Parts: sequence; structure tokens; C-alpha cells
Amino acid sequence: MRKARKIAGLILFLGMGFVMFIIISYVLRPRVNGTHRQYFTGFYEAEEESLNIVTLGSSAVYRYFNNPLLFEEYGLTSYNLATGGQPEQVLESLVDEVHKTQSPQLFIVETRQFVAKDKNKEKRKGKVKAAALNRVVDNMNYSWNRISLINQTVDGFSNRMEYYFDIIRYHDNWEMLDEEAWEYVDNKSTTRLNGWRNVFTINEIELPPRNSITDREGLVASSEEALLSFLEKCKEEDIEVLFVATPWKITDDDMKQNNYMGDIIKENGFQFLDCNLLYEEIGLDPKKDFYDSRHTNVWGSQKFTRYLAEYIQANYEVKATHTDSVLERWNEIIQNNKESMSYGMTLQNGGTVE
Repeated sequence: MRKARKIAGLILFLGMGFVMFIIISYVLRPRVNGTHRQYFTGFYEAEEESLNIVTLGSSAVYRYFNNPLLFEEYGLTSYNLATGGQPEQVLESLVDEVHKTQSPQLFIVETRQFVAKDKNKEKRKGKVKAAALNRVVDNMNYSWNRISLINQTVDGFSNRMEYYFDIIRYHDNWEMLDEEAWEYVDNKSTTRLNGWRNVFTINEIELPPRNSITDREGLVASSEEALLSFLEKCKEEDIEVLFVATPWKITDDDMKQNNYMGDIIKENGFQFLDCNLLYEEIGLDPKKDFYDSRHTNVWGSQKFTRYLAEYIQANYEVKATHTDSVLERWNEIIQNNKESMSYGMTLQNGGTVE
């Protein structure tokens, strides 16, 4: 009996120690310019089973998919669980992470990363850029799903250690601890716009027609492998996914890869919406609707989101039924967005905001 009590005491002690370790890790994670951190903590804060749509992908997601507008005009709740340069290899784990608390009727996957070529992508042989992986892994809850993702994307146990225990990388953040840091003690925080970011800059770009490019060019091997694996998972688990290529000043080679990727997606029974072929239908004005050659500003996002919403309503059964608490939260998001729009417009027009 005494031995059993000792063992129980040891287990309790170790358990409490592990909980404290996790809490300290969450508190020390960076918050400076921490948009990616907040995209994750905001998702974890969302009321369970409250989202109709979850969007995954790179920075294009939070520059094109205007969540407040989608709810205000179409009644659909959504969340942009996106990070800059989000690796295609993390999609399966993010879907599993979403399904812990949400059962979205539709996932939207922005496809730019599948066709994004860089000179080192082939050399990495399926492994992802450390910085891009950090933006995902270092913001996830501690869980077996997180460990599995690290094991799949990082070679070597010694290299994995600072991913398993990100406190190794961020322990010096003790100096930055303040009252706000403790608000992240459970890795949750309320976000103003649910993963959306308003940008008011206007830069004129060129949008050359892409309908004439019908050739195909294969994807980088690691990207194609990730795509096929993700498609297989979605088929096996009956997950509804819309793949969307957001419109930008896409190169000829990337357009050829878009065509190749679209073939694979359609052959596997999913819809692929290549908006690089739909500039006019969406109503995008290259003189006013972009803030750089790769991203829309707030006005371009409004046009894109309305077009996408109409497409979703015509092709998917996404029902917008919400509880009073969910409606209250989203009415708050709409108000936050209106304040953001007013603030941005005032600054753009040369005014000041007190």
C-alpha cells in the first residue's frame, strides 16, 4: 500500500510538472508582431462547433478571404487558420487539429504553396523550411498531433528537440513577460477579426490573361506527394474540400503547374477554382484592388469574397444556423471590422486617429 501511494505521488508530481511546463511554454511564446500566434490562439478560443468553414493556406488566405464580410452578407461563420508560407505538408495535421473542436461543413485550401517553387525546394527532399514550420508548430497546442507533425517534417531526433520543446528556442523571452503574456496561459485569446487582416495600401499591378496557357508542368515531387496524400485523407474521411487558387500576378510556369495541379484535384473528385482565369468575373481592378503583385487589398478582398461566397452557395450545402452566443460573437466581429475600416480609411485619406 505504501509503495502504491509513493508511485501515485510520483505520477501526480510528474503530471503537475508537465502541466506547469506547458503553461510556461505558452506564456513564453513570442507575441511581438505575433499575427501567426494570434491566428492559432484565436482559433482555439472559438466556441466549439461554431464554424461553417475553415480556410487553410499561406498569407494569401488572410489577404483574400474576408471573414467578417462573409458573415455579414452571407451568414457564414469561418476562420482563417493560415500562416505565411504555410507548408503543404502540414495540411493533414491542421485538419486533425480543427476536428478536435470544430466540424466545418467545408474546408477551403488555398493552393499557392503547392506551386510555389524556390531553388532549395527540391534539395530539401520533402522537408519544409524551418521558419515556415515554426509558424505552425510553435503555435499549436501541445498534443500527440503536434508531435506527429514534427516527426513527419523534421529529420533527426536532436533536430526535433527544439520543436518538441519550443521553450528551448524562446526561453530568453522571460525578459518580455508582462501582464498580457499571462492571457495566453491556455494558448487561447480572442481575436478581433477571426484570422482576417485589412490592408488599405493600393499598388497598380499587371494582370495578364492566363486563359491561353493550357500546357501542364509537373509539381515539385514533395509537393505532389503532399497533395496526393492530403486528397487520399479527405476521401477516406469524407471531408468536403474546395481547392482555390487566389488571383495574383502569376508567372507562366506557375500557371502551368496550376493546370497540372487542377487535373489531379479534379481526378480525385474535388473541385478546383482557379481564380487566375476569372479576373473579369470577379471584377478585380489591377489599378485599385491589390497592394502588391501577390495579394489583394481590402477592396479586392471584398470582390473576391463575394464571388467565392456565391460559388459556395451554388456548389455546396453549407447551412448557416447559429446559437445566440455565436451570433453575439460574430456581431462583435462585424463591429470590429467596421472600426478597422473606418480607422484605415481615415489614415489613407490623410487624417489622424486619436
